[in-house]
Amino acid sequence: MLGFQRYDRVSGSELPEHNKVYLTVNNKTIPFLETVEFRLDNPWSSFFRSVLTQLRDEAQFSGKDVKELGVGDARNFFYLGNELKGSAGIDAHQPALQLAAENVAHLKFLVDLYLGDVVAFIKQPGEAWGGVVIACLPQTPTQDSSENKLVGTFNPENPHLEPYAQWKESGLQLMAATLGELSKRAKKDLQVLIVLSGRVPTSERGDMIRATGWAIRRIFATNELNIAQQSESVSVAYAQIYADNSENLFWGKTANGSLAPIDPIEAEKRRLISHQSSTKGKPNVYYHLYAYLLEPNKRKLSRP
Repeated sequence: MLGFQRYDRVSGSELPEHNKVYLTVNNKTIPFLETVEFRLDNPWSSFFRSVLTQLRDEAQFSGKDVKELGVGDARNFFYLGNELKGSAGIDAHQPALQLAAENVAHLKFLVDLYLGDVVAFIKQPGEAWGGVVIACLPQTPTQDSSENKLVGTFNPENPHLEPYAQWKESGLQLMAATLGELSKRAKKDLQVLIVLSGRVPTSERGDMIRATGWAIRRIFATNELNIAQQSESVSVAYAQIYADNSENLFWGKTANGSLAPIDPIEAEKRRLISHQSSTKGKPNVYYHLYAYLLEPNKRKLSRP
C-alpha cells in the first residue's frame, strides 16, 4: 500500500497471533497485546523505550502533538506521559495495527491510527507539522533471499524512496526518505527522535541526517549491558563495504563476558554459521544502537 487510510478498532474481530503480557509504567501494571515478531525485550524496543522514558521525565512530550511512524502495537505511547496535545500513529503492517487498536484503549488519551505507507503519510497535503515525531524503522538493505527476510512490510520498490537511493546500500534509504520529506513540512519547533543502527559508521549516519535537512540536538547510545545482538536470519553482508573503516561496528563476547571488536566480514561469517546451524541460535555478534533527537537545520535545508 503506497497510500494510507484511517484504521479503527473493530469490536469482536479475531486478533492475529500475539502474546498477552503486562507493561509496567510508573509503577502501574497494564495488560498489553504484544506482536510475536517484535517482542518487548527486543534490544531495539527496550532501548527506544528507555530513551522515551528519559525524555518524558524531562517533559519533552508534555503539551505537544506526537506522531509515531512505524507504530507497531503502539507500545511506545505508554511511555510518553498523559499530557499530550494530540497523538497519531501509522504502520504498514495491519496485524500490528489490530493489536495497537486494542492496546490504545488502555491509554488516557486518544491515538488516531492509520494503515499505509509512512512516506505517503508525511507527504499528505495539510499544515506544517510541529510537536514531536518518533520513528524506529527497518534499516537493513532488502534482498530477495530466504535468509534475509524483510522486517515488517517495508517495500524497497516504493517510488517515494527513489530520490534517496544513495542511502540504499547502507540500509538507511527508508529513514532518509522519512527525514527528507519531514523536513519539507516541518515547523521550526518540530523535534524528531529516531533510532539508527551502529552497523553503519557514525559518519554515514551523520551525513544522512544533515543531507535530509536536520541538525543533531542530542545523542543516546547503548552500552555493554544493553547492546543489541545480531539476528541469525538477517544478513550483515552489506556492512562489509565498511571493512576498511577505522570505527568498530561489530563486537563479540569473550570468555569472560567482555566485548571485543570484530570486523564486518567476521560478523557475517559468524551469522551465517548460526543461521545454517540446526540449533538456529543467535551468533556471537553485537552492535550498538543510537537514538538521535533532531531539530530542523535552520541555516540550510538540503534536499536530496
